[in-house]
Amino acid sequence: MSGRVLVVKSWLQDYVDLRGHSDEKIAELLTSLGHEVESVRHEAPLDSLIVVGRVLDVVAHQQADHLKVCSVDVGSSSALQIVCGADNVRAGMNVAVAQVGAQLPGASTPMVAADLRGVTSQGMICSAAELGMDFSAEGDGILALQQNPEPGRAAEEVLGAADTVWDVAITPNRADCLGYIGLARDLAAQLQCPLVMPPLSVASSSEDSADMLQVKVLDSAHCRRFVALYVDRVQGGVSAPHQMQRRLSLAGIRPRSLIVDVTNYVLYEWAQPLHAYDYAALTQKELRVQLAGANLKSIVTLDGEKRTLHRDDLVICDGEKAPLALAGVMGAQNSWIQESTSACVIEVADFSCQSIRSTSKRHKLISESSYRFARGVDTAALADVAQRAAYLLYKCSEQLSLPLPAVARRPVDHNPRPYVAPKVALRVERARKLLARSDLKVEQCMDILDSLECHLLDRKGSRLVYAIPSHRGDLVREVDLIEEIARVLSYDTLPSVPPVLARDQHREEHPLIAYTSRCREMLAHLGLYEVILYPFTWKKDVSRCLIPQGHPLDPELEISNPLSPEFAYLQTTQVFALLRALHHNRSHRRQGVRFFQVGRSYFAARVRDLLTNARESQLREIAEVTGGHRQCLHFKKHATEESQRGSERTLVSWVVDGPWRKKNWQYAEERLNFFHLKEQVERFVRSVGVKEYEVRPLGSGVVPFLHPGESAALMTKSGCLGYWGMLHPEVCDHWDFDLTHRPGVVELQLELLWQVACKQSSAVGNAGFAPFPSCYRDLALALPLDVHHGDVLAAIESFSGKKYLEKAELFDLYSGDSLEKDQKSLAYALTFSCATRTLKDRDVDRELDELVGHLKANLGAERR
Repeated sequence: MSGRVLVVKSWLQDYVDLRGHSDEKIAELLTSLGHEVESVRHEAPLDSLIVVGRVLDVVAHQQADHLKVCSVDVGSSSALQIVCGADNVRAGMNVAVAQVGAQLPGASTPMVAADLRGVTSQGMICSAAELGMDFSAEGDGILALQQNPEPGRAAEEVLGAADTVWDVAITPNRADCLGYIGLARDLAAQLQCPLVMPPLSVASSSEDSADMLQVKVLDSAHCRRFVALYVDRVQGGVSAPHQMQRRLSLAGIRPRSLIVDVTNYVLYEWAQPLHAYDYAALTQKELRVQLAGANLKSIVTLDGEKRTLHRDDLVICDGEKAPLALAGVMGAQNSWIQESTSACVIEVADFSCQSIRSTSKRHKLISESSYRFARGVDTAALADVAQRAAYLLYKCSEQLSLPLPAVARRPVDHNPRPYVAPKVALRVERARKLLARSDLKVEQCMDILDSLECHLLDRKGSRLVYAIPSHRGDLVREVDLIEEIARVLSYDTLPSVPPVLARDQHREEHPLIAYTSRCREMLAHLGLYEVILYPFTWKKDVSRCLIPQGHPLDPELEISNPLSPEFAYLQTTQVFALLRALHHNRSHRRQGVRFFQVGRSYFAARVRDLLTNARESQLREIAEVTGGHRQCLHFKKHATEESQRGSERTLVSWVVDGPWRKKNWQYAEERLNFFHLKEQVERFVRSVGVKEYEVRPLGSGVVPFLHPGESAALMTKSGCLGYWGMLHPEVCDHWDFDLTHRPGVVELQLELLWQVACKQSSAVGNAGFAPFPSCYRDLALALPLDVHHGDVLAAIESFSGKKYLEKAELFDLYSGDSLEKDQKSLAYALTFSCATRTLKDRDVDRELDELVGHLKANLGAERR
């Protein structure tokens, strides 16, 4: 369930006049009001050759037991002969007929006359599926048209197939816009036209609902209001009118029966869940709202699942008997609407958001009702919603020529604390400043808020006091009213004026943020593409990676209400998600992909403590390599002091798929190997400021998914920066990776990488890279034969005048006739840099001369 609504244009037009506005314009208006339209779908009209027909006669086919020969009146001079295989076709039935030449939705060719076992069929009697209309309540047989339409009339006029559907994303604060009336109210305000509220029921019975049943709310803290309306003489087994079924289908709701469809229709209309009970199933004729407590043990919900009740679950019971519903979440099977239902009770309530949200999560059951209750409903409109449902039952029965329902005069309404509208003051001058609209007028603000049904209580100059309507629980502060004004004016009309911050309000960005951006840039330069994957995993991926139970990389932090079974645990390494992404690409025959991600790993407190106090050599190595014993840099002090809090690590990880180089006209294919990864890792860490490190082989079993002979760790004095290697052949087999091209993975600890970069180079500063260009010099030295390269590096390191020299790299060794017999020549490439300014030649030359003097004094070196 998500905060999205499929908005059907023909349905929306019942509440606001959209004539003269294109579908694209309406999508723009909804988006400008803060309801982003993610997609638009256009439903095509039915072909004009698909018409209404009336079946005159049905006889059995002489050559086929399952076929029938029908004579069908389509308004022409003579009836059509049509062969049909549906069991439900009968004489007197009104149907949709596709004549010869008609194009059915989804068909590649037009309808033609066909010879079926020696009988010519002059068209087709259509089912709902053949018309491209999901009337699931009709079953698989022929679609029976309602209201006795005239033969020969276009079926499009009767069924209304043509429509537009917008997929609209609704923000969590706008629970009212999960219904059509809320969206129409916003559109009416922006279009400056009236909102058309739907008609409500007129009582058709002399009885009150209280005469037929009792309502007892035993927990008013979790049920603020409860309305129950009794309706007699209803038809439980009939289908709703086609227009209602069509609208529900386009909105993503499967039609079922008249009563159920009406409750779903009103839910989408008012964003208010409601439920209908079979009155005959209420043996005690009492609806009781209470917590499950210790006495109520279980409930079988409408989805057929038997669920164990928690003592804090809010339930609706039939007196003291078994529960009829998980309040606000889902009804039970013991009271659902059946074909035999002849009287029902319509329940509309306002349940506590927190209670419904907790119950829904405990039972891992999210429904259309629970989603709306968790965001709040319009408590003042509950009686109107019940009356609206009864009105639709009455009108639909009238439309279908059924016996008319008897609606009780009054509902039972438990409302101990009627809604009192909160008051919010608005200073128009404040609105002008926040919106940068100095031309905003007081009357303009009043008109906008009035169109949104905010009631003006008081006005003193440019200060306005409003009573907030019950459907807008999100309007609690002055700035909320200002936002409403901005929405209706359209954000596009607001000028772009950046705010001016006072000097003492400026806060410098943490240097790790800039360093992280630098890491992303460097990986992109290395030819990798960034991906953003879920930080969740499941045990199947863990077993595929050969990680045994109890290993620190085995995830232990389980999510209580996961999106799906695949996302049940927080990851300890990003390799799981990267391998899944690689598997997806390989399944689509894409090889050679290279992905990287910057994200988090999560370790339980038990694992953190185990690694922190590890004494076994392998555990110590695992702790060093995975970093699971360290805490995240961004955790505040109070968080790090919590004993049961796990640890988080920020990782930079990437996966490289083979081949390393694809075959082309110039080069043969080159397989990916360990040393390609090593080159990548070293280029990356040097580019982000880590100059001194050591490569060590990984111990067996430390990282189980890596090949023990083709994996290594990157070590520094501050600890292990991470690991890399080729995937273990067994892992490749579990993931269905071709062993010819085994992938390689790299995982480094970003925060430690940054800390090491800051320590190792004074020239790179806290950002981890040089902000000013470097200077380069070549230096050739004539040295005694017994002086080695390491002696030169040690002498350079001990040079006290070193201020700008960053590194020295040997690039040439020479001995020959131009040198003395007891001498050799070593040539070095020297790099000079400064973190605060651009160096000048005289700065570099002065330091270079002093360095040569230092080498001469210590090693007897002469500059060549």
